[in-house]
Amino acid sequence: MTTIFHGISPIVIYESSLQQTDQIKDLFHKKFSKYGFEIKLGDRPDGMTSSNGEYLGKAYVHRDKDFKIFFDQLKFHITEYLTKLGFAADKLSYHVLKSWYVVITELNSMNFHHHDSADLSFVYYVDVPEDCANIRFLNQNFNNKNAIFNGIFISGDLTKHFINDFNNPHTAHSIPFQPKEGHLLIFPSALEHGIEQTDNSVNRYSIAGDIKFTLKKEIIDYETGLVHPSLWTEL
Repeated sequence: MTTIFHGISPIVIYESSLQQTDQIKDLFHKKFSKYGFEIKLGDRPDGMTSSNGEYLGKAYVHRDKDFKIFFDQLKFHITEYLTKLGFAADKLSYHVLKSWYVVITELNSMNFHHHDSADLSFVYYVDVPEDCANIRFLNQNFNNKNAIFNGIFISGDLTKHFINDFNNPHTAHSIPFQPKEGHLLIFPSALEHGIEQTDNSVNRYSIAGDIKFTLKKEIIDYETGLVHPSLWTEL
C-alpha cells in the first residue's frame, strides 16, 4: 500500500491505494442501476450536465451494507490522515454525511467548487482510463508567508509576472492530479476542486463523499468540537 502526502502550501491532500479493488469495482457496477445515472447533456435547469448522484438525490451509498468493504477502508485512511497531521483521532467520531457516484464522460466536466457542510471530502477512483481528465485543486493560500512582497502571486499581464514555475505547489494557481484506478484522495472540504474537460470517450467512474467530525460520545467536557449527535435534541 502506497501513501503520499501532497502539499498545496500548506494544505495537505492524502492519497493512498486501497485493497480489494476488483471486488469494489464489481460491486460498483452491480449497483449502478440504483446509484448510477446516464449522462444527458444539459439536463439541469441551469443548463449544466449532471456529473454526480448527489444532485439526483442518490447520495447515500454509505447506507448500503454491501459497501462496507469500501467504507471500512475509508475509516482506516481517515485515521491515517488525522494521525499523520498530529491530530488526536481517538477523540473523534467520523460521520459520513453523503456519498455518491460520479460519472465523467467527454460530455461533462466539473467546475471549481467546495463542500460547505463537511469537514473532509474524499474521492475514490473505481474504474478510470489511464489518460482520463485530471482533478484539479485550487491554491487558495496566496496570502501566506511565501508572498515575499504584495502582488507576487498575481499574474496580471501574462507577459509580466514573477512566477517561473507554475507547477510549484507553493505558488501555482491550481494543482492537477492524475486519477489512478484503485486510489483514494482525502482533502479538506473547503478546498476548491474541479475536473478538467476530457475528450476521452471511455467513462470515468468514482465514488465521492463528505465526512463530518464530532467528539466521541463520552467526551462531554470540551468547549470546542461538535458534540456527538446522540446528545442532540431536535426541536
